[in-house]
Amino acid sequence: MKNILHRFKGPLHVFYTILYVSVALVLTLFNSEMIMVPVVGVIIILFALYRLWVLIKRTEKTLTVKLYLAEIALQVGIAAAFIYIAWVAGNSLGVWFGYLLGGLFIVRGTLYFYGTRVTDHTQDLATFFIHIAALIAGTYLILEGTFTPAVMSGIVITVALKRALKTGFIAYKTYKNPPAKEPEAVQDLKSIEWQETETNAKEAPSHDA
Repeated sequence: MKNILHRFKGPLHVFYTILYVSVALVLTLFNSEMIMVPVVGVIIILFALYRLWVLIKRTEKTLTVKLYLAEIALQVGIAAAFIYIAWVAGNSLGVWFGYLLGGLFIVRGTLYFYGTRVTDHTQDLATFFIHIAALIAGTYLILEGTFTPAVMSGIVITVALKRALKTGFIAYKTYKNPPAKEPEAVQDLKSIEWQETETNAKEAPSHDA
């Protein structure tokens, strides 16, 4: 797999560049709130469905599981509100976008640390720090109070353009300096060694006689 990715490094980075530039153009030329808010809503719903599937596999019905189910219901409700307000009602969420996202982050981080002992995080440090970041980000969004879909679109556009510059430069370098092919002499030598190995295997006496 690694060899395949290295072989198609140039075309892949061209595709990445086109994708990033397309995202930036779409958010710039069209109503970014009509795009960003529903997309965030869909992502939240997919995340909620994944967590629901994980909880279904757990047979115990503890208080923590019930709280998780209530959180999932809250996530789906807010995500559905995002989609409805943007696509059906055609209204703007304004700063409520940041407040609701911040609230979801804080609830997720709080319930995570409530349902999991801190001593259990030593084997899952990535999840541990992700939820710490969720608490910090949620608190910032609520206290800052000016995070709107337009602000998020600006962040996404900036990141997409930076990634497009990086992948475009990598694609340019790959096409300008293509990876060196293996010398034919080395390939012929490997072919001869393979043929000799196959011949020796056929000529080896059988022990069944």
